[in-house]
Amino acid sequence: MGSRDLTDGVWVWPEGLVHYIEVHQLPLPEEFLATMEQNQWHVPEVEHIDKLWEDGYSLEVWKDWYKRKVAQ
Repeated sequence: MGSRDLTDGVWVWPEGLVHYIEVHQLPLPEEFLATMEQNQWHVPEVEHIDKLWEDGYSLEVWKDWYKRKVAQ
């Protein structure tokens, strides 16, 4: 999944997410795409990034997404 995580301030995703899209041809979650579209496909400035990392976050949404798509 890569060695770091990326964020737009709302979503956090693993650096290696592109692998699952390109190699395994898994579609991204609709909720993720809706957020990206709302931001006009640009990553916004994230002022509270330090707070996000301090509070912690979970990549479980991506693990669950992968399990659902692979099971189909």
